[in-house]
Amino acid sequence: MAARTGLEPDWSQVSSIAIGETSSRRVRWYVTVFLDAQTHRLLYVAEGRSSHAVEEFAQAFVAPGGDGLRIQWVAMDMLHCYAKGAREHFAKAQIV
Repeated sequence: MAARTGLEPDWSQVSSIAIGETSSRRVRWYVTVFLDAQTHRLLYVAEGRSSHAVEEFAQAFVAPGGDGLRIQWVAMDMLHCYAKGAREHFAKAQIV
């Protein structure tokens, strides 16, 4: 295991996330944002608003020490695609 420099994110303590989307005012170009729900720290931004965006985050979440099974709560817009992604990738989490 490589030594940490202190510059890499450490997501090992993240236990709840918030998922939402935003778009440009002029065109319908959406991004999905993922926050640590406890610290409000931005974790990740994915293009689009779909279950694929949640999957992309879930895959990226592992590298900096994140564990999808550690996620207890997911606060999110109730878009069906986000709910699908949360159920698939954060199986132990309660959707709120």
